[in-house]
Amino acid sequence: MRGVIEVTDPKSDTTRVPTAEPPLFQKLGLDIDAMPVLDPQAEQSLAQLTGLPSAERGAALRVELPAELRQHDWQRTHTPAEAFSLRNDSTYNDLLDAQIWDVVALAWRSATTDAILARGAQLFTRDCVACHGKQGRGDGPAGRDLPGMQKMMPEAKRGPADLTNLRRMAGLSNAHLQGKLLRGGMGTGMPEFGSLYTADEQRAVMKLHEQSKP
Repeated sequence: MRGVIEVTDPKSDTTRVPTAEPPLFQKLGLDIDAMPVLDPQAEQSLAQLTGLPSAERGAALRVELPAELRQHDWQRTHTPAEAFSLRNDSTYNDLLDAQIWDVVALAWRSATTDAILARGAQLFTRDCVACHGKQGRGDGPAGRDLPGMQKMMPEAKRGPADLTNLRRMAGLSNAHLQGKLLRGGMGTGMPEFGSLYTADEQRAVMKLHEQSKP
């Protein structure tokens, strides 16, 4: 359990500085160390995919995105797996499951810009590739001996997270990704970047990771 210790001088007359607002993952009560649990329908559908979802293919379908998927705040607190629930919307009855994932990919891609992704790629190359690997598969040379999630989950592989694992990434919201950046991974070997990245840099790295999601 983590907490915040605030030290004040009772003799000081200085006006107390307001405590910084907690990050979104804390507000939502997210356990950012837990593996995501997906809805069975979404998990089964992901297991049957034969390729990566594509925002470009999603755009080619020329379907209107649901209102919530056009709201950036919704994406901050929801996961791509939750967005897959539009599979149950009669509007999309004519689409295959793989095409639904393409539409979800389009929604997340539409929430960013090429410039933000380029900045995220620069930061990833500078700070993350050594452990997560060039393709984000968790196979970087500096991360091979890190414990990863194995201490908490013996069945998990050692080393950094595989950011190309669709099942894992589909179950992560923006708030979860930001929490990992801000706090790091307790006991996993991942450092914290909250004291190193500006808010814009956090957003750029998160947006880059989002493109690994469906």
